Amino acid sequence: MGDSDDSYHFDQAMPMVQQLRNGFDVCMGTRLKGTIMPKAMPKLNRYLGNPLLTGIGKIFFKMSQSDFHCGMRAFRKDKILALNLVTTGMEWASEMLIKARLTGLKITEVPVTLFRDGRTRPPHLKRWQDGWRHLRFMLLHSPKWLFIIPGLMMITVGYLGEASLSRGILEIRKVYFDIQTLLVSAFVLLLGIQITFAGVFASVYSRLAGILPYDAKFDRALKLLTLEKLLLISVVVGAMGLGGFLHTLWGWHNAHFSELNPRVTMRQLVPALTMVAISVQGVFNGFMLSVLFLKTRPDVMPTATATPLVETTLTLEESR
Repeated sequence: MGDSDDSYHFDQAMPMVQQLRNGFDVCMGTRLKGTIMPKAMPKLNRYLGNPLLTGIGKIFFKMSQSDFHCGMRAFRKDKILALNLVTTGMEWASEMLIKARLTGLKITEVPVTLFRDGRTRPPHLKRWQDGWRHLRFMLLHSPKWLFIIPGLMMITVGYLGEASLSRGILEIRKVYFDIQTLLVSAFVLLLGIQITFAGVFASVYSRLAGILPYDAKFDRALKLLTLEKLLLISVVVGAMGLGGFLHTLWGWHNAHFSELNPRVTMRQLVPALTMVAISVQGVFNGFMLSVLFLKTRPDVMPTATATPLVETTLTLEESR
């Protein structure tokens, strides 16, 4: 296949077809390793947009292809139809490549020449809007990079901040971090935990719905994260936090409920309440995760209230 604007010449197609005969399922053309004729590609696309989005795709999906957006490519029809491609815009080209990679198809590439197109009208693509749609599509197909990695980074920063500042003021090159930074660290820690759980939910749902393929490593990791284990950990963390809170409350009682030194009490109170909040997060997120894994009988007929949704789903499936 190739763009119909005369920017690709099909006399270069045979090396791609030969790669299919050699056992590959998809053969991408690559303009960046091939030849780009003068005025065939805008400089912004050539030196920023294309390399940037392709580089992000390489990181997210561990791919070696150098040009995600090349319009000339060869593929086995049965393998691509089985991917159930659904997008309708610029991101369709990436959907093909990403889903081919996630489902384990064999992919290679050959250099091609990009010629100046023969259109008599302006291009229909919108550079920034289509670029964002492409990036959004990659993020939605990579919960690890969209949720889990940022969440774990926030957890690390928040935990280190709390652990350091709960002991006293932290000085780094005459910059002083005190209870205000301690409070910010607690907020970052809690936010990171919730984002990480959101990533787990997105990963589970994407695999149950068929958006992402089955991942044996991910499945084994989830089996270790049972509801009972989460509840047990949450109870222990919550008890520790509650103990710290009661200790601070008892100190206030001993001071006859008079004014307290915030530099002392906040270093006790913030970590304690953070642990209580983490405990609550663990309990409710654990039950949410169990809902996603709840086993149901496929032979049970839907109720009357569910009929409109079922009919809509069937209509969408038939339209595909």
